[in-house]
Amino acid sequence: MLFRNIILHSRTTSPRPVPGCSKYMTGMIRRYSQHIPARKCEANTAHPGTQKSLPITPAINFKNFSNHHLAFQHKTTKELLRSLFVLYSCSIDTLVNNSFKLLRMGEWLMGPRLLRLLISPFYYQFCAGNSDQEMMVTAHNLSKSGVSILVCPLVESDVGDQQLRSELFNTNLKETLDLVHMAAQNNYLKPIPAMCHVKISALLSPDVMMRVHDAYELLSFKDRISVVMAVADAMDPNTSKSTPSIGPLALSPEDTKDLLDCLPRIYEIGCVATESKVILLIDGEYTYVKTTINLLSLAMMRIFNSEKLLVWNTYQGYLKNTLNVLQHDLDIATELKLKFGAKIVRGAYLEMERSRAQRLGYPDPVNDTYQLTCANYDNVVELMLRAVHNNQEDRAVMVATNNEASIRKAVSLLHELGLDPQKGNVVFGQVYGMAENISVPLGKAGYRVYKSTPSGSVLEVLPYLSRRLNENRTVFKGARRERQLLSRELISRLRSTS
Repeated sequence: MLFRNIILHSRTTSPRPVPGCSKYMTGMIRRYSQHIPARKCEANTAHPGTQKSLPITPAINFKNFSNHHLAFQHKTTKELLRSLFVLYSCSIDTLVNNSFKLLRMGEWLMGPRLLRLLISPFYYQFCAGNSDQEMMVTAHNLSKSGVSILVCPLVESDVGDQQLRSELFNTNLKETLDLVHMAAQNNYLKPIPAMCHVKISALLSPDVMMRVHDAYELLSFKDRISVVMAVADAMDPNTSKSTPSIGPLALSPEDTKDLLDCLPRIYEIGCVATESKVILLIDGEYTYVKTTINLLSLAMMRIFNSEKLLVWNTYQGYLKNTLNVLQHDLDIATELKLKFGAKIVRGAYLEMERSRAQRLGYPDPVNDTYQLTCANYDNVVELMLRAVHNNQEDRAVMVATNNEASIRKAVSLLHELGLDPQKGNVVFGQVYGMAENISVPLGKAGYRVYKSTPSGSVLEVLPYLSRRLNENRTVFKGARRERQLLSRELISRLRSTS
């Protein structure tokens, strides 16, 4: 009855367009895998090997975004029912607002085992699983539609997390290195490169990052260039230097030491990614540490992007100043002759950014409305697409959004500028478990598409899922169209079997 009501609701609701390395992670995954019922794997789970490039059309037929057969042909009927149930549930404000409380209460009342069974539909909707084999199956299934995985870490940290010290940073480093290897091992669409997210806050205390951010903000453009060069030199052990320096960046001796101590960790990740041929996408995180992330990303680009675009930074369209920040970093990249890649997202920390601004009494950094965010997002994407057009060897962009209108605009501009979608300097990204009607048609048409895919135990994933539910409520509310397509595909399958 529940699924029948969900299907009827989706049918009667009109679509609304809305703008080399450690073995730690492997051991951890195996240790926790017993907590989750294993996902049924396909009989043939062997590495399918390298696939040929798909033929590219002059421009994708946007009508395919409404083709439910094309979007969901790789999913079982059971998976369709699960997707419909989960996406419908995620559109209910009461459930989303109290998700973390409900999860904690459920664990207390029912115990960990029953809770895992209860939330398994949500877990498997948005997570690849908790074992190497489950990740392999997920990546293999996506590859059939021309879609690659973008391995996503589960670290969630913020200012005030005092437990973040060198011992934990080293643990996070090992986990990140294993995620890089996981991305490389599950790349079934070669020569398309694998991709992996990296969180700087897993390697350096957010409190230190905030103070570096404040100090960097006070510098002139010329001094910022000097700091990028100094940090890159301090990060690279092959650079001859007597004493590591951070240039004109005014920090306390303690913060300077912490910053310098994190650089070897970042350098090791870059080296492993280079050897594994994995592109690193540096997460954007919070506004009050973002400039630190930009600084370290530019320093990494100076070291690791000499031959290929290995390091890309993230820019968040929901922030009012993103267009200016991106242009600023592009200018630094031009001055230093860096290869520069950018992932453009809407953003995932909206409520926390607004509540912090209100609590501390500074201007809200987030756009006032979702419509303004969409307009800003499209402008930021256009800036990067034109930058790629003007310098196709040294610039790259990922258009990372579940929003169909923004995808349409980006694809149209891509072809207007005469860019080749198979070259690899313009790619697309969506969240695993959502926007199949966008990802699959793009992948089938030969565009390079990635799904941001977390992997881990239920206990690890709970905070991640709760955060994503709360911060992406607008996205879930806007999933009416996807629910409608899911319903159509379900009805079509039921009719064909009757």
